[in-house]
Amino acid sequence: MLFRNPAKNAVVIFDDNGSDILRMTVLKNIESTIIFSRKEAYYVTVMLLFFMAKNILRFLANSNQLSLQGANSGGLLSKIYKIYLFSCIDYIKPKVVLTFIDNSRIFHWLSRTYTSCVFYAVQNGCRNDAKRSHYRNQVKSDGTTSSRSVHYSTNVMSMPNLFSFGKYEVDLYKKHKQEVDNIYPVGALKGSYYKACIADS
Repeated sequence: MLFRNPAKNAVVIFDDNGSDILRMTVLKNIESTIIFSRKEAYYVTVMLLFFMAKNILRFLANSNQLSLQGANSGGLLSKIYKIYLFSCIDYIKPKVVLTFIDNSRIFHWLSRTYTSCVFYAVQNGCRNDAKRSHYRNQVKSDGTTSSRSVHYSTNVMSMPNLFSFGKYEVDLYKKHKQEVDNIYPVGALKGSYYKACIADS
């Protein structure tokens, strides 16, 4: 547990995983605060408890905000943890929230619920799970047709902004009706970083 408030910076990194890459590349020389999203550390202060109480009342008044289409909203503890993460961001009041975990359901929820800053995700892996279930006709040996599921995932990628590996993801998400408002095909950040390190060595 961290018995202090998170540092108030203009940039928040959501999830510690990949934060070192972000800080060595796009956030070089820019102060940022990490919000741990895997329960490995908690900020515990009277101020954050106040923000949590305030936001619990907010979400009680609008319980639909605690869920997201295609994402399991979970039980009571899951909802409290969502409110805790929301309250951390609400306390910091950043201008930008950035993550290297583009398939985080909680990041998706935060990016659609907290509207006072801009959220960006950086793709860090192949996203075949973005293929949502659909059906197509299949011709049987007897000449008749039947429909079969081509993909079984019902995942919904929902976020305002994504830096993707390339145009393939742009086409993939559009085809499978993923809810990503803006996709910027900039290439693989981690690969580009290590290539630059090799070139400079």
